[in-house]
Amino acid sequence: MKLRSALMTALKQHLTRDKMSQAKAAKLFDVAQPRVSDLMRGKINVFGLDALVNMAAVAGLHIEMRVNESTCRLRHIATLGLARLRNDIGLSKLFDDIFRTMNRRQEVAGSNLLHEARRHLRVIK
Repeated sequence: MKLRSALMTALKQHLTRDKMSQAKAAKLFDVAQPRVSDLMRGKINVFGLDALVNMAAVAGLHIEMRVNESTCRLRHIATLGLARLRNDIGLSKLFDDIFRTMNRRQEVAGSNLLHEARRHLRVIK
């Protein structure tokens, strides 16, 4: 729902900024004019994500999508790490495990990972 809403808002702003008529937008998007009217009125339930992505691409809008692991995952890892610390496994082993597990988070540099893990450990204690 959030993705569709964001796309609808971006499309509406684009059409308004370019002062494009609904008829002209309908030709551009290869849809009927009432469909553009629904877009401009924000009728989110009548549009699928695919249709909105196609319209945005035709309009020349750049679309990016990012999928991240939740911070709950970090908290879970930190909880496991705290249990390990209590069992005398040691901090370096904990952070090695965190790096290995969270290595998929490409947008977060290693030093930020350490900072996040330490912050979550403090919250749990």
